[in-house]
Amino acid sequence: MKTIWLIYPYGSIVGEKGLEVRQIRFGRMLASNGYKVIFWTSNFSHGLKQFRCTGWKTINVCENFDIELVPSSSYKSNISLGRVRFEILFARNLGKKITTINKPDLILTPGTGLLTAFYPIWPYIKKQQVPVIYDIMDIHLFNGYMEQHHKWLLPLAKLLTKNIEYREKGFYKSVNAICGLGRNQLMIAKKRTGKTEIPTCLVYNSIVVSEFRKLMELPCQVSLPEKRKEEIWCIYAGSLGPSYDIESLIACAEKARQVNDKIRFIIAGGGPQAPLIEEATKNNSLIIFLGSVEASWLPAIYKRCDIGFCTYASYSTVDMPDKFYDYTAAGLAIVNSLQGEIKEYVKEVGMQYEAENYESLYNAIKMIAVRLNHYKKSSYEMAQRFDWNNQMKPLLQMVSDLVN
Repeated sequence: MKTIWLIYPYGSIVGEKGLEVRQIRFGRMLASNGYKVIFWTSNFSHGLKQFRCTGWKTINVCENFDIELVPSSSYKSNISLGRVRFEILFARNLGKKITTINKPDLILTPGTGLLTAFYPIWPYIKKQQVPVIYDIMDIHLFNGYMEQHHKWLLPLAKLLTKNIEYREKGFYKSVNAICGLGRNQLMIAKKRTGKTEIPTCLVYNSIVVSEFRKLMELPCQVSLPEKRKEEIWCIYAGSLGPSYDIESLIACAEKARQVNDKIRFIIAGGGPQAPLIEEATKNNSLIIFLGSVEASWLPAIYKRCDIGFCTYASYSTVDMPDKFYDYTAAGLAIVNSLQGEIKEYVKEVGMQYEAENYESLYNAIKMIAVRLNHYKKSSYEMAQRFDWNNQMKPLLQMVSDLVN
């Protein structure tokens, strides 16, 4: 039996809130297709900001698929020295462990973090001659974030970025194939390898549409007001951090209140900007803040809504956000600020708005309202294009080509 390693220190694992990180879903599919799979991830949860265990721990997900929790350290802020220490410890402990066991037949990884830049994977695959698939999940926005929020640190950020990119070059030269969750990211990764003929495949980070729609029919687990006639409900579900244009959303809701619009703004999630929303709800009854909710509860909430928000900061490099797949499965019209691949599809199911411009966001909602049923129908039909069951087929073929 061929062995495959998945390596990534972030994301929700089995039994935790939120959509399971794609490595878990990769692992299940690979195991069911006859591979032995080990997913190396951290014993500290990035999303929950708490330890999953003390030291090392093995979690069996299903037959032939285990999660190995690697000792690391905690941190409170995503941009902090604590986060740097976390990544260094994860890479160091993983590096020591993998030299003591049999090498795999293939490694599939998006990297081990921003500052560790593919360590210890790159030295390991060079020495052991193990083929690797690079799964590009994101394009780092370190410089953009610093320019927006900590301009005085921008020179240091640029210096760090140059160092990271220098170290990444060695990894890219060792890559045998690439998969990615967005077309633009895939093209960028291919360019970085310098290999014009390198195999690539798209694996959108989507969902099983039929399973999602079954959850929509369950009773709603949160308290929501009665929806009034002609009222439009908009929802944002996800992280509440500085990369998500939450301030524009709040300002848009305030404008709707001032002009007495029949619009509700439902927000679900947690993060550093949650206090801004909590404060806004004190003076604006149009905002309904649910806080963090179970991922399995969201479909029933979406069923009661009309428009889904993909509200991101102007510097965001996200290509195809996970929200998009939930919103289309639920048949929601979409308002989007991203400039990546998603922009192509939003033309059919909603409207673009200018990031960090609440007037633009408000106008997009009003324009959608004129043809709301049309956009919702188009969104519902679009969902099947991205169904998860179809996403893994090209990746399974790529894996087979590399290990056989």
